[in-house]
Amino acid sequence: MTGEISGVPTVDTTAAFALRITDSHAPPQSDTQPFTLRTVLEIDGPDVVSIATIPSFIREHTDYALTLTATADDTAKGQSNIDFAEYYIGAISTPGTGYPMQPADGAFDSPVEGIVGSVDTSGWRGPDPVTVILRARDVHGNWGSPAGIAVPVVDGTAPSAVTDLSARALPTLEELPVTVAAVSGEDAGSPADNLLDGNWLTAWQTEGTAEARDEFVVLDVGEVMSLAGVSLTPGRLRTLFPEDFRIETSVNGSDWTTCSVVAGFLAGRGPYFWQFESVDARYVRIIGAGRYFPRDKTYYWQIADAKVYSLLDSRLELSWTAPGEDGHFGGGAAAAYDLRLLCNGTFEPGEFVQQDRDATTPAPAAPGSTETHVIDFGEFVAEACLALKSADEVPNWSAISNIVQAPCEVNGFIYTFLNDESTCYAGIRPRWGFYKGADIRGARICFSTHPGFPLRPMTRPDGQMDKTVRLPVIGPMYNRWQPSVGQWRLLKRIVLPEGVLYWRAEGMSRRLGTVYGPTRKLFFECGEVRDLAVTGSHEAAGMEAVWPSPNMPPTFTWTDNTEWLKYFFIDISTNPDIPPRSPRETFSLGRRGIEGNVYTPNVAEWRRMRQLASGSDGQLYWRVRVQDRDRALTYVSAAKQLLVDGGQWTLHAPVSDPGTGEPLYSWTHTGEGLTRFQMEFSANEQFARSPRYTLKVTPKPGEGSSCVLNATNVRRLQLLAGRNDVATLHWRVTGTTADRAFTATSPPSTCPTP
Repeated sequence: MTGEISGVPTVDTTAAFALRITDSHAPPQSDTQPFTLRTVLEIDGPDVVSIATIPSFIREHTDYALTLTATADDTAKGQSNIDFAEYYIGAISTPGTGYPMQPADGAFDSPVEGIVGSVDTSGWRGPDPVTVILRARDVHGNWGSPAGIAVPVVDGTAPSAVTDLSARALPTLEELPVTVAAVSGEDAGSPADNLLDGNWLTAWQTEGTAEARDEFVVLDVGEVMSLAGVSLTPGRLRTLFPEDFRIETSVNGSDWTTCSVVAGFLAGRGPYFWQFESVDARYVRIIGAGRYFPRDKTYYWQIADAKVYSLLDSRLELSWTAPGEDGHFGGGAAAAYDLRLLCNGTFEPGEFVQQDRDATTPAPAAPGSTETHVIDFGEFVAEACLALKSADEVPNWSAISNIVQAPCEVNGFIYTFLNDESTCYAGIRPRWGFYKGADIRGARICFSTHPGFPLRPMTRPDGQMDKTVRLPVIGPMYNRWQPSVGQWRLLKRIVLPEGVLYWRAEGMSRRLGTVYGPTRKLFFECGEVRDLAVTGSHEAAGMEAVWPSPNMPPTFTWTDNTEWLKYFFIDISTNPDIPPRSPRETFSLGRRGIEGNVYTPNVAEWRRMRQLASGSDGQLYWRVRVQDRDRALTYVSAAKQLLVDGGQWTLHAPVSDPGTGEPLYSWTHTGEGLTRFQMEFSANEQFARSPRYTLKVTPKPGEGSSCVLNATNVRRLQLLAGRNDVATLHWRVTGTTADRAFTATSPPSTCPTP
């Protein structure tokens, strides 16, 4: 149940009321309840609070208006809705004569209203602040108390724009002071200190040794720091400059890490700079075998100069003329700079505030003086786009300076890709990218199967050959290089079965001499060949074996999980390393390549296999070799053993033939393929291949499993024993296949001289 009491109170008082409720029964019944209301006469207007301006201060001749904001609040003065608000400049006047303000939400309809107004500041002048006064009125016509805000008026003249900003690239390679910490030896007339005198006519030379040994020199930079390269200059005897050596670094002088390898080096005049990936170290060691000097028949080293370098991050030195705080040189020094930069890109003046801000820019100097500032980018940067603004204490910001596009200096080579230990595929030509120093000429990209990049092919102990290929690169400071089809085929052709190719950039520098960039490694991903097996084989001596029968060649199978490879070959060898360039040990099946994963040798190939096996007691090793479509890149599987099984032998003690009484020798052979047998007697167990020590008692191999010695053979054996003064002879049986391609020999036995 609700009701309404209407009317406007005219005095502050307490009014008494009674509420009576009557029901509808006959006779009607009622109940009366008295109550009171306190009435308050509202005569105070709303308060104005939270006054603010945007901007918070006015710059002379620059800012021509501000936005005035506040809150009109009548909650403590009667809870009446706000009806009107206004502001005055400087002094208040008659209510209702000020500049009107607007409700922030579009309508005056509540006891609390946000109010907003726009103030013309074009005529404001400093240095005193300008006071803005506000007041508001409620719907009953009650004006609130005025409230004000003092708005500072400051100097509006900004520093002039810098117009002569310039940038100069600083070197990224820094020569470090070094001392000689240790040497393997030194000639009295050529001490190690000559390495540091900067004179190529004086040199350090070792004392010399009659036999080759490692020579070395250890350089100390004084403390652990980032090292990136070593420069060496040959002495007057260039033939004594190291040919094979390593450049190593260490933190403590005892644990060494190889940073560069040099192999087969032939020195010219020099200097030569070997750059490597930056490493934190204190000591640098150059170590390798001495060079033979025929005149003295002695091994020496002779090096004229040695330098160690550190690779610094990209740096630019900026310079400009400092402006004054008011105009070009007016007033005192400006208060601050805002230097913005973009690495490896450009920006327009309107994009200034979107760029990275340099936090190391110094405070402005006196107007008209030359400012210099070095930016250290903390990494390699090819180029940078820069501009700056200056401000006074207000701050009033100047216009943007001239925009500078500055390249950073590169000393030596800096690679962007490929990364170290990247993977590539035979059918996809990768791309390389690198920066080279502006003074480098004749740039090349060099590839080798040896980390030392030998100038001439080098043969490994296993018969494989390390080769180096150098390809020219013609380009500006930054090079993107992709090998042509022919170049890619050439590179694949030198790759050895392990699938590793080393690469680096090279060139000639006026400052550094011949520059060899850091060495990186590239892996060829070829997949794999696995599950090598021989069909129809049996087990003998714990390995896979086949019989030597001429008409029973084995069948080779494997699982092909290779990528980008097409042509298969089977390498057969008596050497577990399967040397490719040793025809006496190794040959291959599948002349033009096998397109598949199953192969049976032809008659000639099976004969050649058995001939090889005859010279190694039947022991062979085989693997699958695969080439890509260009027949350039080669992959080889792991080697597997294969035994050409000559069977099992049992030699029986000699007896007398029942018919003739002559000595009868017999044996038992278990196996397949051997059809012709022959006996050998020897005075020693080695069966030396000489008539003085060894005799075959029958001129030709005979069939069967026994042999009767006639009188002639007995006499020959007696003479053999007499020549060697022995009473006991060694004998054995050899068996051959019908085509004489394979021979197997029984274990030896002994017998008395007949």
